[in-house]
Amino acid sequence: IEWGTYARQRTMTANLETICDAVEQAAIQAPALIVVGEVVELREALSWYEQRPLFGLRVALTHAAKRGATMETRLRELGAEVLRCPTVAFEAPDTDSSPLDFESADWLLLTSVNSVTMVFDALKAQGKDSRALAGIRCCAVGRSTIDALRCRSIEPEVTPTRMEASAVVEAMNSHNNLEKNTVLFPRSDIARTALVQQLEDAGATVNEVVAYAAQVPDAADAYIEALAGFNPDLVVFTNSAAVRHFAQLTESLEQDVIRPCIYASIGPVTSLAAQEAGLEISVEPAQHDIQHLLEAICRWRNR
Repeated sequence: IEWGTYARQRTMTANLETICDAVEQAAIQAPALIVVGEVVELREALSWYEQRPLFGLRVALTHAAKRGATMETRLRELGAEVLRCPTVAFEAPDTDSSPLDFESADWLLLTSVNSVTMVFDALKAQGKDSRALAGIRCCAVGRSTIDALRCRSIEPEVTPTRMEASAVVEAMNSHNNLEKNTVLFPRSDIARTALVQQLEDAGATVNEVVAYAAQVPDAADAYIEALAGFNPDLVVFTNSAAVRHFAQLTESLEQDVIRPCIYASIGPVTSLAAQEAGLEISVEPAQHDIQHLLEAICRWRNR
């Protein structure tokens, strides 16, 4: 058994008389494990690892380092070999931004786990807690964002099933007319303006606050070096900042090192960023969350 429990695992079975020739012919290399005896006859019945849906797939995750644990665990459970290669880190903005004004808000619009974290950091800094959100309608976009709120005992009133700006505005407007409402929108420093424009077109006043900045990680060069040696089959993007940084960081690499692999995106905003960076997305789920992205990867792998 070569590279046991890794995506590159290979198994060669023979008897003692022929095993050396079989291993040499198959070019089995170390690290390897040798199993001898009647237990080998159970291989077909016990080959559960090789039957996992993503067995043999090498996957690179470009999430921020603090965000990829859940997806990494699930990919490994499905049989993939995973490399954490974060190309983005989310930090407090370098410049002082306006404080989050909860008192004048009718809506709180949250589009990422980072925005949830920053809201509760802001509440703490103001000497407040979740009670300050009483009376404010909350719209949470994406399963991870919803889960982050529920972990803090907040149930959002609106949870759009799609991440497109039009779907978000439609869901909010259907729940309660946005006319003359103030929407508090903590966002990243590189968020697109289409959502804000459509909210304003619906009659809302939008209070945008840059709550976090998307930066290149300090160890990015080391991550990219590891990525080149890993030779991934699939690279996964879950936000547009990771896409842009990935394209910048890999620009100097030989084209045959990175470009031939397949790219997966969590949704249309991320896919558009990939298109602008010259990367072709082959896997994108109809519903834009981690679970549906994993399901889409499994369908692609086993098509």
